[in-house]
Amino acid sequence: MLDPFEKASVISYALTASMPDDALLADAANNGLDAETIRLHTRRLFASEAGRQRWVAVIKQWLRVSELDVMAASPSSYPKLAGNNGLGTSLHREFERYVTSVVFEGEGTLQALLTSNQVDIDARTAPLYGLGVGLQLTAHAARLAASGTTLSGSVTSCR
Repeated sequence: MLDPFEKASVISYALTASMPDDALLADAANNGLDAETIRLHTRRLFASEAGRQRWVAVIKQWLRVSELDVMAASPSSYPKLAGNNGLGTSLHREFERYVTSVVFEGEGTLQALLTSNQVDIDARTAPLYGLGVGLQLTAHAARLAASGTTLSGSVTSCR
């Protein structure tokens, strides 16, 4: 059986990959980590910036797209990125924006994550989707809903 501080650590590291914050530690110190309080801390930590980053990383690892981090760090190792300066970084950011918008701002379901036709593109990634001709895109992202079956979900979104 875990003591209150061990419970607080399990909750915090699972949700944020970091040590418990002051609020969680205070409830642990007061032996106040009952089921309802744990639920409140779970929701709070999941919605925090650290929680968002943690769950984007978990989903990235689960979907095996961690290679985007490597692509962003060393684009010269990828022939298709060599001629498009910043494409690896754009792909990396695009995936993070996609997960954040679907999981935290959208439906928040596994089905939505895997099937949403939304795409967050920038000027570098638009051509990968057959977009860009006639689109006025800056280096900042634009969120589009793809129509038809051209784009379908996070796993099959690029051409």
